[in-house]
Amino acid sequence: MDMYEYPEEFKRLSKRISDILKIVVERAAKMGVTAIYLMEDLATTKGLAMSPAMIREFCLDYVIDLVAIARVYNLPVLFHSDGTVSDLMEPLIDIVVCAVNPLQPHLNDAAEFKRRFGKQLAIYGGLDNCFIIPDGSPAEIRTHVFDVFEKLGRPDGGLIFSTHEIPLQTPKENVEAMIEAIKKCQY
Repeated sequence: MDMYEYPEEFKRLSKRISDILKIVVERAAKMGVTAIYLMEDLATTKGLAMSPAMIREFCLDYVIDLVAIARVYNLPVLFHSDGTVSDLMEPLIDIVVCAVNPLQPHLNDAAEFKRRFGKQLAIYGGLDNCFIIPDGSPAEIRTHVFDVFEKLGRPDGGLIFSTHEIPLQTPKENVEAMIEAIKKCQY
């Protein structure tokens, strides 16, 4: 609500945070990191958390400077947002983000993502850490991993498997089934 009621104050805060992050990104790049990972949850389970114009004005306009620093060092930029994110992809492509994380499969259509954005964006994620990995059977997990690989990894790549995080209550056999299945996926 602060964006509506106090837009200038919010922009000053965003600029201050961005100025600090510019220093962090520059230092990380000089230290030899291989990619820059930015995060800002801009979507919910129902869609974008605010209008595309507000996302650009209050969030992505500040990310552009961070991406520019990464590009000076020839570093790819990965961007994290949970939620239903398809309406966020075009703005991320516009600012030259290379990959998105996590593309939650219970909220986003992986095949549709690959069709629309697969030539411009990779996926760093794709696995369901909300339901299948923690609560599925090992057989369901293997099927899920192979399905994600077929939809997002084939035929031309563009997938870095990740679950974003694995809940603590996840049975060990589920984690082992996931790892086993990932190892079997080959291009």
